[in-house]
Amino acid sequence: MPSQPSLRPLQNFWHQLSLHRRGAIAASIPTLCLLLSLAAFTWLDYKIKASQDYINYKEAILSESDELLVGLLNAETGMRGYRLTGRKDFLEPYTMAVGQVPKALERLKTLTQDNPQKEAEIAALSSLVQQRLKFLEVRLLVPITQSPDAAQYEESKVAMDQVRRAIAKFEADEQKDLEANRIGLQRQQALTTRVLWISAGVSAIGSLFAIYLFSQLEKELKLREQRLSESKTLIQSITTNVVDGILTLNAAGNIETFNPAGLKMFGYEGEDLYDQPISLLLTNPTLSRGDNHYWQDPTTYTGARLQATGFHKDGKPFPIEVTVSDIPLEDRLIVIIRDMTEQQQAKADLRDRAQELAILNSKLKTTNTILAARNQELNQFAYIASHDLKAPLRAIANLSEWLEEDLADQLPAENKQQMDLLRGRVHRMEALINGLLAYSRAGRDEVAIESVNVADLLEEIIDLLAPPDTFKIAIAPNMPTFCARRLLLRQVFSNLIDNAIKHHPTQNGHIQISVIEQQQAYEFSVADDGIGIEPQYHNKIFTIFQTLEARDKKESTGVGLSIVKKIVEAEGGTIRVESQAHQGATFYFTWLKSSLR
Repeated sequence: MPSQPSLRPLQNFWHQLSLHRRGAIAASIPTLCLLLSLAAFTWLDYKIKASQDYINYKEAILSESDELLVGLLNAETGMRGYRLTGRKDFLEPYTMAVGQVPKALERLKTLTQDNPQKEAEIAALSSLVQQRLKFLEVRLLVPITQSPDAAQYEESKVAMDQVRRAIAKFEADEQKDLEANRIGLQRQQALTTRVLWISAGVSAIGSLFAIYLFSQLEKELKLREQRLSESKTLIQSITTNVVDGILTLNAAGNIETFNPAGLKMFGYEGEDLYDQPISLLLTNPTLSRGDNHYWQDPTTYTGARLQATGFHKDGKPFPIEVTVSDIPLEDRLIVIIRDMTEQQQAKADLRDRAQELAILNSKLKTTNTILAARNQELNQFAYIASHDLKAPLRAIANLSEWLEEDLADQLPAENKQQMDLLRGRVHRMEALINGLLAYSRAGRDEVAIESVNVADLLEEIIDLLAPPDTFKIAIAPNMPTFCARRLLLRQVFSNLIDNAIKHHPTQNGHIQISVIEQQQAYEFSVADDGIGIEPQYHNKIFTIFQTLEARDKKESTGVGLSIVKKIVEAEGGTIRVESQAHQGATFYFTWLKSSLR
């Protein structure tokens, strides 16, 4: 047999491979055949689909060119019928063609946009078609009574013949290409059939060869199973390096092996526990045998995790977790023991922390209840205080008006001015009280969260403030829509815009409202070109009742910006101002995308 020596190196190489690799090779043979067949079929199927798509593409082009020619013929026929009879119903084909022909041209341009040559042909054809339509449109405007001369008819005929020849040439080229692709498709389909048969044959041969290899592997495995030795040495080598205690029990339920970690855990030497019952590890050696509890049959706990108490050789107890493995090992059992001292200590610490948290939570609830009551008392106090303070002020204002009315003829001009000054101070005091009340409530009232379109909100505010027509307010186009407390956001914008208008030195001011989106918030800005604010007053303006101008010059309570700051900070944001004297001011504030409360 001349071929036998040539196979020997291959056989030697095969037997040198591990069983895992030989099994993988045997299993991969039919899989590889299947993958190759699938790859070939997929590739051929892709080619067939590509050819079919191309044929459909060509047929679509031919269909559109036919529709284009039919449309032109309909337009020509309709125009002739109209010119001959004078009846406008003959123009219906022409009217329909005027709408269809440009669409057909556009579809042809779309279909051929990736082919420069065809795109050029369609462009030339489009020029001819447009000229023809233009000619028909001009003819439509010529009175019916006016007959065209022979030169015009000849020109019309020549133009139409050019269009027909161009379409005929275009369709002939496309038809030729279409027939070539159909022949190619038939060849690919035939090739696919042949490849499928060849793939089926190769897969069958590969499967038979894999079956043969698996039978050889099965024989070798049986030989190796007969040569396997006892697993005792292997188990000991594995268990030596683990941190848990691992022991094996013999058929009698006594300890056969115990790893070093387990011996150290219980304080025994290597031979102390040999052939001893496992109950010895769960027995307090300082007690009598009758006072201890023993495991009678460990196999009843197979697969379970049991919490128990282990006893050190010196009698010291410690918590353990015992697991009897359900891994079959002839007539032996594997028992895994884990020292749970650290875990139980961690659980105890966790319970202590939980109790502390519960106490803190209870105190927090109590504090919240007290705080709610205090807030209620504060609200009531603010209402009563404002009411009781406003009542005398109204009385003073009314009394001054009565005195002025009663002494109208006797009251000197200076005293009238003093009366006006008195009422102005009264109104200012009332405004300060109202501002103080608003400041005390800012950020404490419950306001519902709703979807806010900031652009619409700003339009409402500006419309309500009604600035002079010469005052320009520009809103950036990228204003967001998000969920927020609409009433509070409205109050912040309203105060800032109102201040910019009220404190501007002219009626021709300009305000720019912008926004920058940050990771967790939006930063809004309100910028004006007014008198500006000197840097040393940037913090002062947010303090309640603080104004930069005397109240006799510009009536103001000095509460607005302090309320704005309080609202913004209550909603988790920040507010700042950038300004120089006589250079305008820009107020920046952030508003969280998701409310904290």
